[in-house]
Amino acid sequence: MDFDQMFSALNISSSALHAERMRMDVVADNLAKANVTAPPGQTPPSRETIIFKAVFDEARRDVPGAEALGGVEVAGIYPSSDPPRMVREPGHPHADENGFVAYPNISSFQEMANLISSSRSYGANLAVIRTFREMMNKTLSIGS
Repeated sequence: MDFDQMFSALNISSSALHAERMRMDVVADNLAKANVTAPPGQTPPSRETIIFKAVFDEARRDVPGAEALGGVEVAGIYPSSDPPRMVREPGHPHADENGFVAYPNISSFQEMANLISSSRSYGANLAVIRTFREMMNKTLSIGS
């Protein structure tokens, strides 16, 4: 096993930490704008979704027995195309002529589930890094 292969798990986990942190930021933004309304004729903010993609290590792709996976990165952050949620609130300042107010297409329940999922993924990747560090410390102590 060469030196680069030894640290591939650490590189993959650190890239996943960065991606999950960005996912948590997107979820927090969605939660912050869940109840923002827009005046009649305008659309309220839309829910955003983050998309991840696998990154491959091109330098090791041709090496027999080597894992080519190099980590994960954010492919993009995309707005939802779902229509706004219309709620009847005739006294609201942003109500249209029929008394409906346009709210973002954001479900707080779905966003909280996404936040929990992201938090657990983040914790799992931290555990990988901690385990890697402990293994390296034990390896170094063998020689002394």
